Amino acid sequence: MSSSNSIGAAFAVAGGLAALAVAALRSGARFLVWQWRAKKSGSAIRSFGVALGAQLGQRVILERDIFFDAASSLGDYSYINQYSSVENAAIGKFCSIARGVMIGPADHDYSKLSTHPFWHQPFYGFAVGASHGDGAAAPRTCIGDDVWIGCNAVIRRGVTVQRGAVIGAGSVVTRDIGPYEIWAGVPARKIKQRFDDATIELLMAADWCSLDKETINARIIPGIGEVRELTASGAYRSFPRNREQH
Repeated sequence: MSSSNSIGAAFAVAGGLAALAVAALRSGARFLVWQWRAKKSGSAIRSFGVALGAQLGQRVILERDIFFDAASSLGDYSYINQYSSVENAAIGKFCSIARGVMIGPADHDYSKLSTHPFWHQPFYGFAVGASHGDGAAAPRTCIGDDVWIGCNAVIRRGVTVQRGAVIGAGSVVTRDIGPYEIWAGVPARKIKQRFDDATIELLMAADWCSLDKETINARIIPGIGEVRELTASGAYRSFPRNREQH
């Protein structure tokens, strides 16, 4: 190898190392910002992959090796376990998200000549003009309050999962899911409801996830395992009407 080639290779290596150093500094700085925010909100943010623009509620947990982009939000008391990815999604309160879950991943349009994104991403160096845009803005994925998503499930971009739903491990969700429904499979299908229709209607109206902590301590936790008995007694009817549905 000539001296000029050796010098060029050395500069290339140095440039690569410098880029890595800059990326590490940015990641570390972002992580420190989230530690400061987490201290104020009582949360635990253990991942370096949480964008600064993300909206996180009170007492949330994001475990290590999570990607959570700036367009996404996570409601109070929800948690996400390791190796999960969240893109352009609104996730409600009290959600339980297991390991390896993907919410709102990008699609590839297989109706075009190629499924590769070279034609709309400038990085690859091809002609990308106004006529080659990647279409309309990506649809938002919405996960309601109190949803449980099992390990390695995939929730397709634009899907809405309503309050209280359960998604089985390894499922691929391509359609909207109703309140308190249990879905599983590839593609996911409805297995059953958690409660009868009358109970679900009362729970949706009660909107217990929006109650303050004192009310939850006094009125929800003591009867957490007696849903049917409490709905039959009318105990949920005095709760506030739901202010928001995802």
